[in-house]
Amino acid sequence: MSKSKVFVISGMSSAIAVVVQPIESLRFYVDEDGCIRMNSDVNLLMNAERIRNQIGEENYLNIVRSIQPSRSPYKQKLDDDALISTLKSRYLQSPAEVDAWMASLDQKYEDMVADVKAAAAAAAASQAPVDPQPKPEPVQSTE
Repeated sequence: MSKSKVFVISGMSSAIAVVVQPIESLRFYVDEDGCIRMNSDVNLLMNAERIRNQIGEENYLNIVRSIQPSRSPYKQKLDDDALISTLKSRYLQSPAEVDAWMASLDQKYEDMVADVKAAAAAAAASQAPVDPQPKPEPVQSTE
């Protein structure tokens, strides 16, 4: 129940409606002797071709589309190298190492913000209207 959505109906705090995801129809099956069995994620992945043939190509694609995010917010803004550089290494174990990694991420973020501000300032400076005629300096009287 950790991955399924739970909604509480207003006015009925004791009533809970569980929304079943389409993938759940593939997770559980009834055996020949009436026992309900559960397929693991690994089993579903390893038998993807068999499942596709059983339920049909269109149903399979609908289930795959329902469990995949439509768009990654990170993919739109960062390239692969930037994404990989933000991943935490599995070798970071101690709190001090994790704190140092977080500090390096903060520094990378500040550097990226500074680069964007500098690029925006340069773009604004290049688009600033250039006055073709210089203004004459006022003549001061010597009286």
